[in-house]
Amino acid sequence: MPTTNTNRKILDLKRWEQTTPAPSATATGAFIASSRHFRQQQLYVASTTTAWLYNPSEDGFVQLPSPALAGSFGAGTSGCAGAFSLGNALASTTIAAGSNGAALPQATINVASTTGFPLAGAFFVDTADRGRQLITYTSVISGTQLGGCSGGAGTLATNQVVSFAGLAALSGTTSSIVTNQQLARDLRGYSLHVMSGPNAGATLEIQGNTTSTGSTTIAAGSNGVALPTGTINVASTTGFPTSGQALITISGAQVLVSYTGITATSFTGCTGGSGTLATSQAVHFASTITLPTQGSAFTTATVFRLMTPSWYVVGAGTLAAGSFRKYDFATNQWTSGTITGLPASLGTDGKLMSTPSWSDTAYKQFAAGTATSGSNTTLVQTGKTWAVNQWANYQVRIVGGTGAGQIRLIVSNTADTLTVSGWNTNPDTTSTYSIEGNDDFLYYAGNNAVTMYRYSIVSNAWTTLSPAVARAAAPGAGMSLEWIHSVSTSDWTSESANINGRRMYSFRGGAGSALDYYDIPSNTWVNAIGPTPATETFTTGTKWAYRGDFWYFQKDGTGRWFRYDFVRNAIEGWTTMLYPNGAAVVGDTAFTVSYFDGATEILYVYMILNSSAIMLRQMVI
Repeated sequence: MPTTNTNRKILDLKRWEQTTPAPSATATGAFIASSRHFRQQQLYVASTTTAWLYNPSEDGFVQLPSPALAGSFGAGTSGCAGAFSLGNALASTTIAAGSNGAALPQATINVASTTGFPLAGAFFVDTADRGRQLITYTSVISGTQLGGCSGGAGTLATNQVVSFAGLAALSGTTSSIVTNQQLARDLRGYSLHVMSGPNAGATLEIQGNTTSTGSTTIAAGSNGVALPTGTINVASTTGFPTSGQALITISGAQVLVSYTGITATSFTGCTGGSGTLATSQAVHFASTITLPTQGSAFTTATVFRLMTPSWYVVGAGTLAAGSFRKYDFATNQWTSGTITGLPASLGTDGKLMSTPSWSDTAYKQFAAGTATSGSNTTLVQTGKTWAVNQWANYQVRIVGGTGAGQIRLIVSNTADTLTVSGWNTNPDTTSTYSIEGNDDFLYYAGNNAVTMYRYSIVSNAWTTLSPAVARAAAPGAGMSLEWIHSVSTSDWTSESANINGRRMYSFRGGAGSALDYYDIPSNTWVNAIGPTPATETFTTGTKWAYRGDFWYFQKDGTGRWFRYDFVRNAIEGWTTMLYPNGAAVVGDTAFTVSYFDGATEILYVYMILNSSAIMLRQMVI
């Protein structure tokens, strides 16, 4: 039967209840990074080498591989969850002289370096005449060449940015995709977005997938053997399923081979593939993803993203290679991103924040419609009454019709026209679209400085923002940064003057009460907006958790909780924990989790206490 929440204010008092304790006590720098994908899993990072994933459905923690976070662990360490997965890739490069002046499409594209690029997939290239173009490729020919390229239009030029953008299908049916990813987890219930190729634009719930931890190399017994061949000798089959599909890297390309059996050192019943085997060629498992049946079969032209969480973590102290790390849920692996563009060191306190399009089980739409026309850089819907540039730095996704599957940054807008970074396929009157938070951007604020940094996931690049109005004062210990996207009142949701998704609110902390917000479309700070009353101050030990119309936070290490109302710009007393905190420490370990039953949502606020492993939660009434 449907769940009914009959709790009423005043009649029913809120009560903190104890959950399973964290595996280790919080110390300076320890934090929770919250994912709002459907399992609502929480990444708890406790040190440079220890991380756990908390599953609220089971109220339990599981240890993850070591983050191997470089530098020191302390104040300034922070993390957040992104909306999508590109496996273990974090790669970007530039067009090299050998492709300067070449007109797309091109079969081979010369780049400065292929380091970090998977052996097949898709990348964006930012051309001068056609803007951002999506190109698929099937091989890495060398350290400076991508092969089997197709798609796109425009002219290549030296130093144009090339960014890894999507995963590739190696084969498929109407209900399955064979990937070049070695998936380590069962992803049932998560989703997959088709960016291009057959069924482009579809976002499909994953019905199942094969998994493996196996990785090996060709052994001497198969050296010089031409594919196809019935038996393939390898160093070890440990971690491989007893049947499935393996990817063999031959001359920079991934060759797919099916097998029906294994021994300790061989695959048997092998079919498919071409090329010559050689000792030490890499072999890994190719996972198959099962999806709802579609009207067309997936093919090698299919480019997709997994709508599964990836967590991003930035360390503290003196930064070095490995101070910025990504944990990919689907592959259960950590990868290093660039630190170029960040300051030499981070400290005091800091927050990393994403603006994801995905929330719980669907996209969070701020506007939607059907185009009436479009060009290489525009999407028009006559009759809209948008405020000028209200959608700048959001993203637009073409959901159906011509150009379906494309996702682009909104550069600017007029009353009825979105200007974007460039389409592969121009939208027309059949194109339906959705405006959403920008999946590509992460923001870092703090470090006892007014400067804020923005990270592009696909470009693996940090940018120092130069706001039109600077922040009035630097944030200190106990600061916050939160992207506000789901306030329910009409003045926040009106499409023509939408506020949801455009602001990141930030209490400065540092034993002060000041509250500022950063306006994403205009790249500007609005300083000292209140709140009322502005008598409570916040410093070391303060924890923050957001959902919907309100922001919930514990002051310092006092156990006193407050609620901030975005519409009224007001702070209210909310509750007090009777269980005492330990010594106050910098690091945000509060988060929200929702119980859903149809349209019913029951919200809980969780927190791991300061200098403690005790975790409590409280229902929001």
